[in-house]
Amino acid sequence: MTDTKLGEPLVLEAGDLRCLIADNSPWKDHRLGYHGIGSLTHSACEGSPFVPLYAGVNLEFLFDGVRHNMEPRWLGDGDDRQATPTDVKYSGKSRATVHWPETPDWAVEAWVAYQVVEPHYIDVSIRLQPRKKSFQRGYMGAFFASYMDAPEIREFQFWGREASSSVEGWQTSVLRDGEHTAFYPCARESGNCSTEEFFFGPRSSLVFEKPLMFGTWRNMVLAWFLDSGDALRLAYNATGGGSDNPAWDFALFVPGYKERRIYSRSLRLMYKPFVSPDDVMQEYEAWAVSRQR
Repeated sequence: MTDTKLGEPLVLEAGDLRCLIADNSPWKDHRLGYHGIGSLTHSACEGSPFVPLYAGVNLEFLFDGVRHNMEPRWLGDGDDRQATPTDVKYSGKSRATVHWPETPDWAVEAWVAYQVVEPHYIDVSIRLQPRKKSFQRGYMGAFFASYMDAPEIREFQFWGREASSSVEGWQTSVLRDGEHTAFYPCARESGNCSTEEFFFGPRSSLVFEKPLMFGTWRNMVLAWFLDSGDALRLAYNATGGGSDNPAWDFALFVPGYKERRIYSRSLRLMYKPFVSPDDVMQEYEAWAVSRQR
């Protein structure tokens, strides 16, 4: 594995996809503290669905339902803000890992690996290692943001239902009047997750039944397939990346975490020409079955 120069994004390619993996450093118009997928392009579509200033699948912050800061995005506030130190390592032409040494406040070491897989997938592996009992509610929380560049349809779709109903189907990340954020819990959410309306918005009346979501950008579909749902929340911010730029987000919970233990989660990002919601579900089901083998 080889380190990149500080601030220099790494190019990954496989199949129809080309993406840039960034560390926490600014480069060109890309802002301080936004790491992960700095740009994503497909052979069938010019341009990237992510806001150039920011990124996709960005480990935004750690949280515990009591307090938050923007670590590991950055340290400090205002003019004193600095990027949390990161390094980017890669192996071959299709895999890179963003790594954070133990963070000063939460004392968590983290790794997020991005593997481009033919023809149109990015497999993301998340590992978190808490080094001390810094989380006050008995769980460790990690929030991931993706800043979308002016999609024609701002909301994302997910498979779920009204909490008071048993009828399942595709749901839209709708907001109540006067709100600009909301989160959508799993229908079978772990009882050890936060109950607070904490930073990423109030609880929606909608719940999800399967851990996936998707949205469209130009003629493309961008979908997230996650490995499990009971310690997961989907989140929507109508203006997270600017007035025309929503954020399509998710939060992970690790109930009953132990010091020094490494906790792993995984997801698949799919980016290809849009066919239909049924096609997205078929792709998700195929991925979920493949993980059980």
